Amino acid sequence: MHPDEIALTNDDNPSQNSYTGSMLSLPSGSPAEAWIAARMDEALVYERTQYQATRPISFSSWPTLDPLNHSTELGSPPWEDSEQIDLANLDSSKAPAGVFYSFHAYPYYPDFISEDPGYRTYSDSVGGNSYVGYLSELKNHYSGWPVIIAEFSVPSSWGNVHTAHSGMHHGGHDETTQGEYGARMLQNLADTGMGGGMLFAWIDEWWKPTWLTNEFDFPFARRAHWHNIMAPEQNYGLLGFKPEAPSFHTLRQGDGISAWAGSQITSLEAATDTSFYRLRLGLAAPLGNGDELLIALDTYDDSLGEDSLASSSTTPTNQIASTVTTGLRNEFLLHLYHDGSTWQAQLYVGSDYDLYGLYGNEHSSNLRSPATPTGVWNKVKWKNNYGDYSSVSAYTSFYAQAENVEFNAGALKVRAIGASASSRDAILMDSSQIEIRLPWSLLQFTDPSQLQVYHDDPATTDTQDSRTSNGIAQTILFNGILQGESERYAWMTWDAPLGNYSEQLKQSYSVYQNAIANIGN
Repeated sequence: MHPDEIALTNDDNPSQNSYTGSMLSLPSGSPAEAWIAARMDEALVYERTQYQATRPISFSSWPTLDPLNHSTELGSPPWEDSEQIDLANLDSSKAPAGVFYSFHAYPYYPDFISEDPGYRTYSDSVGGNSYVGYLSELKNHYSGWPVIIAEFSVPSSWGNVHTAHSGMHHGGHDETTQGEYGARMLQNLADTGMGGGMLFAWIDEWWKPTWLTNEFDFPFARRAHWHNIMAPEQNYGLLGFKPEAPSFHTLRQGDGISAWAGSQITSLEAATDTSFYRLRLGLAAPLGNGDELLIALDTYDDSLGEDSLASSSTTPTNQIASTVTTGLRNEFLLHLYHDGSTWQAQLYVGSDYDLYGLYGNEHSSNLRSPATPTGVWNKVKWKNNYGDYSSVSAYTSFYAQAENVEFNAGALKVRAIGASASSRDAILMDSSQIEIRLPWSLLQFTDPSQLQVYHDDPATTDTQDSRTSNGIAQTILFNGILQGESERYAWMTWDAPLGNYSEQLKQSYSVYQNAIANIGN
């Protein structure tokens, strides 16, 4: 339930503060608590009358309605933590199968689970873990009652939309880490005396919304037609869906030449699937220490975008300025470079087209690719914590540091030759080619199945708007030298999931399977 429902029930029924039933009773409580007790009692009576059976029963809740008081729970939005439900006073003596309490509880939300100073004093075998602090206090309140954590886990999304003190963030994990954190939380439940828990979830759910990515993956009705690998809510499953290998298409220059003779980049191919826009570059020789590759992407409209690129930026800051003029007008710039020890990759967006702070309407850009180039590129970042703790005077300065937490969504994982594979690998390198996987939402495609790309003018419309892309064209620079520009690659639209799929157990499955087998040992 949501707090406004609880408040309305309490305000409209002030005298109904107890309930006496056939199997469950509540001697005293709020009108909302009495109403819940009545619904539970009715369910038990119906089951006994209709099926001659009785089973344990619970009311499912979540931390924002828990019966605990947190000094830091006045967060944003404040209404979520404005009400409580406490059924510890329930009389279940006439319900032989008993009552248990269930909560959906994650380590990264609400903010008080991660940020409460008292919770931050707790740890587990891995390290500091405020989640253990929350679970301990919740179990202490319901001492003598079974408590089930009916949802827990972390997603294997590339994007992280909320941070946690424990490191168990709302996304930004590969599949192996997803399994390890699921196992860690399962052990936390056992260590704090919980009655058990239910891992969320069995399968990925492509239709699910996520508060931050909702702003740039729309319309909702078409969300299930493609897979937003960046969106946490779409990537909780232990079971995923793997598309068949896509067919790559050779991208040609306007004169029909498909390779740049004598250059480091010998070929360029593109492909699409429901999760990624893919590029494959042929190499004349392996890349090495000190090499730098820049790939600009013109995602829509020949007349919009940036027409200059940075020639060298091996130590990029939040912004880079452009110095090399190109024939295309580009929206994004991928920077791949060797920093002397490892390969690094960072995706940039033209400053006018930057969606940072879009949720909460705190953006400073025009939200559309510019007709007049600015020559400035910003790192693709998300503002993923929106705390407002100004009303909690004791913690104002403490939380001022935590209000504007960023996630560098454009920092892409590179798998170089000999490196271990990860489900978050965006760039795969070997001696003869580079393969690149760019998530659709990082390129601001709102619906790639219909070639819809973000293009909005907040001054003229009240909603987020998109435009049909005419395909993606690439410009490539190697060590500051122009290698070539490609024609646009426009893919076929789709209304059913693209291609054939197979169910695939994620790497998290076996990790969590082993944890279940060993819990309590």
